[in-house]
Amino acid sequence: MKLYGDFTKDDWIKALNIKEDAIPKSFILHGQWDHEWNLSTWKDILKQEQWIPSWNAIVGEYNVNKVGFANVFGGPIAAAIAHRFAVLGTETFIQTGYFGGLSHEVQYGDILIVTAAEMEDGVSQWYVPNKKPVLANQQLVEEAVKYVDVKLNFTLFARFLFTLLLKKCSFDFSSDDFPLLHHHESLPHDEVSDLKSLW
Repeated sequence: MKLYGDFTKDDWIKALNIKEDAIPKSFILHGQWDHEWNLSTWKDILKQEQWIPSWNAIVGEYNVNKVGFANVFGGPIAAAIAHRFAVLGTETFIQTGYFGGLSHEVQYGDILIVTAAEMEDGVSQWYVPNKKPVLANQQLVEEAVKYVDVKLNFTLFARFLFTLLLKKCSFDFSSDDFPLLHHHESLPHDEVSDLKSLW
């Protein structure tokens, strides 16, 4: 008899009674308590070619891609899904939700770009023994920072232009209307000055 950790791809395909083309290319591991609502929502999103690998997970098709979703809470339950599908050949795992958050200040919509993780979840040390913390891929971190910064600058600039347009139409505006723009650290100082000079 094989133990869980010894299962191969073929063993999992047989245990789950699936064909190879049912394996998702990417899997979302969502950390949140409200599993019923989350699973119901994702059942609507992943309607095509749907199958249920376990009580807290669903696999289906989205824009012709096979995608998996699991509602997980805590390292062990996240690992149970991630391990199985990593062995099956799923290439990308995306973690969302607030589990693993270390601060009450973090709110929905906040973007965290993780540079390192402490292995204190009760699971990680079995996959990468004697290593803590684990560092994120530096190139990936830099690309993520760049992407978020560009999006944030674009959003701020778009808000600025829209507000400026409204103020111009009503002939009533001042630079005090844009405090976020003045203090946004990721805009170089000379760009902020150029924007201010528009009025």
